[in-house]
Amino acid sequence: MAIKGEARVQYSSLVIEGKYPKFEMRIPLVKIGYIESEGDILDVRGCEFRILLFGIENAASIRDWLRFLVVRQRVPHSLIGLPFEWQVQPVQDDKRLNLHMCHPLNCFKLW
Repeated sequence: MAIKGEARVQYSSLVIEGKYPKFEMRIPLVKIGYIESEGDILDVRGCEFRILLFGIENAASIRDWLRFLVVRQRVPHSLIGLPFEWQVQPVQDDKRLNLHMCHPLNCFKLW
């Protein structure tokens, strides 16, 4: 969990930085398997991670752009014939987002 964080797409990775506590995390876009938004919350999941981004303005348009970028990264990956992470590993947490469990002061919830 981090407060006052920033998430951005840089080259072929989703870069997440937290201000308190200070950390940086890079996730390749091809490892993202699920992107959904509900209100101002963006839910990004892979086989080994789940990231909840709170307080996002225009979450639906950001969700659509992120989905587009993920698909764009999958094309060369599949042309080479490499398997995707979600094809060879089971998903750890594929439960629906339960909004009453989320704290409104959190910017990111990492697990």
